Amino acid sequence: MFSFVYYQTNEKRWILYIVILLLLILLISWKIFIISIISVVIFNFTFLSINDTRKIIDIQGNYKIVNVISSGYVVEKNNLKILLKTKNYYNLDDLLSIEKTLTESLKDKKDKYNFYLKSLGINYIVNNPTMKKMNNKTSIRSKILNYISTGPDYYVKYISLILIGKKNDSNAELYERVKIISILHLFVISGFHINLLIFILLKFFKKMKISHNYASLISFIIIGIYLYILNFPISSVRSFLFLIFIFLNNYFNKNKLSRINILTIIMLSMFLINPFIIFSLSFILSFSISFSILLISNVRWRKYKPIIISSCAYLASIILSININGWFNIFGFFNSIIFSPIIVLNYIVSILGFPFKSLLNNYYIFIDSIINIFYVNSLVVNLTINNLFIDIYYLFFWFSLIIINHYYSIRYIDVVRNKNMCISNIRK
Repeated sequence: MFSFVYYQTNEKRWILYIVILLLLILLISWKIFIISIISVVIFNFTFLSINDTRKIIDIQGNYKIVNVISSGYVVEKNNLKILLKTKNYYNLDDLLSIEKTLTESLKDKKDKYNFYLKSLGINYIVNNPTMKKMNNKTSIRSKILNYISTGPDYYVKYISLILIGKKNDSNAELYERVKIISILHLFVISGFHINLLIFILLKFFKKMKISHNYASLISFIIIGIYLYILNFPISSVRSFLFLIFIFLNNYFNKNKLSRINILTIIMLSMFLINPFIIFSLSFILSFSISFSILLISNVRWRKYKPIIISSCAYLASIILSININGWFNIFGFFNSIIFSPIIVLNYIVSILGFPFKSLLNNYYIFIDSIINIFYVNSLVVNLTINNLFIDIYYLFFWFSLIIINHYYSIRYIDVVRNKNMCISNIRK
């Protein structure tokens, strides 16, 4: 629901959009609306007051890389994250020895790029620091990442994108091709993959005759380890937390909380931890698609429900995608539907077969030929959308979804009530 906020840095428009967001939440649930108001108040009185006010800090010594982004590497000092902008190549968890240098604060910068950095919790930037890699003990995560980064060409190209969802030098060309044919969201690790993984795990444990509760707990531990290897991407964390809340709500609360309320609580919790997270495209797209699916899923569609849900998810993300990319693939929606089962198969095959590099390499050659056919036949149109259109589009989209959800929910309740009354009269 933060979709139309992403492009705004003007403080007056910010206030307007926060009010609109609160009204949208009020239409969904008055309880969540109250929680949202409290969240905004807590943010104003806590986060803003304790935010680090230093313009410059010095950094010197040994620091471990805690995150890797396209523009550099992130290290941490006294709970403050610092972006090291360099062209040198390092890996997650590498230990760097940095010579004394000064950092530049992001505190007073209000452009979109710096808001994006703040969404990652980054407080300071260092341009071209003098540093070198230390011979530190390799972590389990690094060993796994190093293992899948070596092997035959197509194996290295595909396995890192399918299992880790990361763009690197080996898969940069593949990344652009799947982006052009509008199926990148199926490759990047998200709730889609986490739900698929837990489905596979629960099916496996059911075959092993392990009780559902124990199977769920073991599955959560396995997925938690997997998220650690991925370095906790936002969309995957959202899905993981959602699954845990669903389990707890069922086990302890007898499903008294609706799924929309659970997702809203998770969104507000992530917002309170880091308010700048609303400038993260992963956060925006993940929650926008999730909310749209939940709202439309509550409607009791008799026919074509999968197509309607897929269309709704597509409409929730397409305008932002066009604005970011500057182009639109005419066949993008159909490509997404066609490739969904293929990507599911790819993910399962990759998980089960990642130790068998030569075998998987041959499989990926076949998949690459299919992707290339769609890429060559893509029909792409250059398109520019202004911010006002984005605002109007998403306001109309969300209000429409909420109204449809309320209308059909009330209609469904009336149908059930009338059916129960008929049954009661027949019995009399």
